[in-house]
Amino acid sequence: LTRGKPIVKIGIIHPVESYWLLWGPNENTFAARERLDGYFQDITRWLLMNQIDFDYICESLLPSQCDEGSYPLKVGAMRYSVILVPGCKTLRSSTVKRLKQFKKGGGRLIFIGDFPYYIDAMLPDKTPSFYHEAEKLPFDRIKILKALEAEKAFSISNANGSPAENFVCQLRKDGENYWLFIAQGKKKEFVDIVKAQQILIII
Repeated sequence: LTRGKPIVKIGIIHPVESYWLLWGPNENTFAARERLDGYFQDITRWLLMNQIDFDYICESLLPSQCDEGSYPLKVGAMRYSVILVPGCKTLRSSTVKRLKQFKKGGGRLIFIGDFPYYIDAMLPDKTPSFYHEAEKLPFDRIKILKALEAEKAFSISNANGSPAENFVCQLRKDGENYWLFIAQGKKKEFVDIVKAQQILIII
């Protein structure tokens, strides 16, 4: 797992700065923070357990890791063809600039939930027009997974055809070779009872 490079097409803007924006007295902001944290945990679990690998993108580091927006979006050593913005309330203007250039270049930009209301934690004069040119999805597991189905290089299903949602995976390119690592991603409810699981892996 240290050799080669992970094959990851999807980058997700980390919503921590939106969480900070909601920090305040519990009687006023607790529910909003709980909702955002729930979205964060849900999307992490939905993607990982359905063999959709991704990286979180840190807004504060983005300018130093990404000189300008492009398609694919070049962040450090990685290249992303899809960017998700999951329920963020605010984005940095530096992030907005790069997302605009990414979308203009042909990148796939998806907003999940509402568009960010704020830029640099302040209300902008107007909502950036490229927001409305991007895809928009609700926080719905099935719709999000279906929208990202085309980005998958492999899938794992049970013998009955249902998704096998108990594995975490990573695909890596090592020179001319590709390695697919698959591991159990959920703790067994009864660890002393072993049951066979028939699965189908399609690459």
